[in-house]
Amino acid sequence: MPVSMRRLIVVFLLSGIGSMFGQADSTVTIRHVMTLTPSRPDEENPTSLRSTYYIHMDMRRIDSLDKGGRVSFTRINDCATREGLIADPLSREYRTFKLPRQWTDQQVQEYIEKHPADAVRIESRTVATSEKKVVFGFTAKHFITTIERPMKNGIGGSEVVDAWYIEHGRIECPSTRSLPGELSGAILVDYPELPDMHHVGPIPTGSPVEMTITTKWAGGRHSSGSTSKSEWSVESISDSAIDPKTFDVPSGFRVNPDLLKPR
Repeated sequence: MPVSMRRLIVVFLLSGIGSMFGQADSTVTIRHVMTLTPSRPDEENPTSLRSTYYIHMDMRRIDSLDKGGRVSFTRINDCATREGLIADPLSREYRTFKLPRQWTDQQVQEYIEKHPADAVRIESRTVATSEKKVVFGFTAKHFITTIERPMKNGIGGSEVVDAWYIEHGRIECPSTRSLPGELSGAILVDYPELPDMHHVGPIPTGSPVEMTITTKWAGGRHSSGSTSKSEWSVESISDSAIDPKTFDVPSGFRVNPDLLKPR
């Protein structure tokens, strides 16, 4: 598997991009394309990933699909217990894991007060345009957010999030933060840094159905001037009822504690 595709898969598996349709049962298919500039000759670029999300009460299932539409691997999350599993249909193996701990805005600020050297001030500004359009029968509103990270610890950069939102719940497990994940500036900080967010303008509500995130780095692990473009779009939506067994461990799969762990 090309390194860039593995990177894209890990982003989807462990970070959760977060989007729509929380309370009633829903099935949503999403396409995600990432382009890196400059590209490496030994990597696929751009990389493309399609995923189908299944939402039922506190349960989330995400199937990553290959180019033929077949399931290449599955992630299942229990938002209530903060537990999850990853399953590989090819090897018929799975492993369990704990979902990342969710901090509230207050907990983040308390940590920053105790560890000010780890805080990176992030400035963000959202503008609500007057543009609207109908997507899957919903009225979508257009928001553009600019996120800036000043140079600190040899790293700097900026992001532009250009997205259309509809009024509906989010696909991933609910967040305790006030800003949606796509506006967090998280990709611009490196552990143990934490973003100290300073936001101006409206905060988009609902879910993005189309979104482009353009990130430019000025140092750090990326070469200065490198750019990534992440294009994310909803391809289909169904509100049909989902069998709760969809979220069970697949029958006949065996446990492999090292399955799909980063190497």
